[in-house]
Formats: sequence, C-alpha cells, structure tokens
Amino acid sequence: MLANARGLHQRPHKSIVLLMIAAILLVAVPWLGLQFGATELSWQQVWAGLWGYSTSYVERVVMGLRLPRTLVGLMIGVHFALSGGLLQLLTRNPLAEAGILGISARASLVAVAAFVVGIGYKRATTLTGAFPSH
Repeated sequence: MLANARGLHQRPHKSIVLLMIAAILLVAVPWLGLQFGATELSWQQVWAGLWGYSTSYVERVVMGLRLPRTLVGLMIGVHFALSGGLLQLLTRNPLAEAGILGISARASLVAVAAFVVGIGYKRATTLTGAFPSH
C-alpha cells in the first residue's frame, strides 16, 4: 500500500498492477515455450541446455529448435503491438484495425500478384530470407 500526503492509504494504480502481471508473463510464457514440446524437458535441463552444460541432444533441442522459435514469437508479438499502437496513434482511433487504411486488402493483392507472377513458396521465402536454403 502506498501512503499519500494525508497519511491515508490508497490502492496501487490498476495500470501498475497490469504492467507487473505483463512483465511476469513476458518471462514465464517464453520459459514454458522452451520447456514444453514434443520432447518434454525439465527446467533444469532447459537451463543446462541454455548454458551448454547438458547433453548434445538437449542442447540441440533447446538452442536449435525451441529458443529460435520462442525468440521469433516474441519479436513478432512486439512488432504486432507496435504496429497496432502506431495505427491507433496515426488514426487517433482506439479501435483502429488494419482494414481502415486498406492494409489487409493490399497484403492480399501482393499475395495474389506473387501467385500470378509465379513466385512460389520456396522462392518467396528464400527472397525474404525467412527460410534460407542451404
């Protein structure tokens, strides 16, 4: 509890509580993403795999599969949040969504154009660098 100038106690602001919950979830959810999958690992195995103190199999699963997937998921979430916030800021509309500016329609147009021109999945992902070919 926080005390104000009169000595009365007031509840913490709702936004501070929500921010603390979001910070805890920002750490807990990716950790669960590292721990659970097709091969269940204990938190000790995940920790050892992150620091290179485990078997090669666990290290390969954690560092080669789960950590990149988790980091990409976090980055995509951050970028979705930023783009949504910018869209709401630019339109000055708290209910703004991608359809207002035609972003969804343009993305569909580009996808159809790529299909018509003949850029297949393998070539499109190689061009964007999403899945580099070896």
